Amino acid sequence: MRDLQHLSAKITNHSLEPDWQVVQWFDRRFLADFVVSANVLPDVCPAGVLPNGTAAVVKPDWLRAFPFKEAIADIGCAMSLAEVTADLESLPALWNLLYLRLLSLGKTVLGSGNHFIDCCADQAGRFHILVHVGSRMEFSERETFSFERDYERYVARAAANHREIWSVVADVFHRVGVPLHLPHDTVEHAGADMLLRKGATACRPGDPLLIASSFDDEIIVGRGALSTQTLGASMSHGTGRNRSRAEAKEIDVDQSSLRRRILIPDALPDHSWRLESPIHYRRSADVLVNLAPHIDISARLTPIAFMGGF
Repeated sequence: MRDLQHLSAKITNHSLEPDWQVVQWFDRRFLADFVVSANVLPDVCPAGVLPNGTAAVVKPDWLRAFPFKEAIADIGCAMSLAEVTADLESLPALWNLLYLRLLSLGKTVLGSGNHFIDCCADQAGRFHILVHVGSRMEFSERETFSFERDYERYVARAAANHREIWSVVADVFHRVGVPLHLPHDTVEHAGADMLLRKGATACRPGDPLLIASSFDDEIIVGRGALSTQTLGASMSHGTGRNRSRAEAKEIDVDQSSLRRRILIPDALPDHSWRLESPIHYRRSADVLVNLAPHIDISARLTPIAFMGGF
């Protein structure tokens, strides 16, 4: 019990999960030997040696004890957002065309996991496209990854993946604003230590932020308030899953009903996005219970179109 209390003292839990659960989602040795301090955000969910939705200051010698992929598997993964010119009448044809144009690149566009592209409307009726993609690391690349040798290269590759997608978006929609780009799987120096942000964006007072949810929930856009410093100068990038992909495989999803409410490309197979159904994610309102005091909200976006899983 004393050991558990000592480990728990390293963690500041900003989530709605109980402290004992959050501690269990860290690898015990990683937490005991290498974590100096950690801020756990409301989108927390288990994954590897520390959970998603965590900003952790760690001793750099953890790299000799654990594979890097156990901490961050998708280096440079980010959300990017920009306004586009469209209307409800033209959007279905544009959305189908965008999917086909991306598919014609002849390679994996978004990669595995919950990577997606949404089209959203703001309160004024303007349309925005949101892209979530990372470096598209293959399994073999994760196995041979060296932080010192490869980290910056994969961060650059992730950014290039966003630029490639936005280039296609611009060809289809013609008028596109400059995308806001917010990485959420990154490493920074913190004195002699390392700051690992896993599923968390850097967010100091005044910095832009974006908290995505499922494609059947609102997306929050704004800036960090002064109190973001108490979150480890970090912010949730999403609402987080409420069940794992393994658990999601056991759940039946009425995808036809979702297609009637959300515009999804006609040619996108249902099976490709079944595990990303909105029922597998926390609601935005639940996450904002703890985050609202730290956010100056400028917009609430409503997804009206989605594509993912290709």
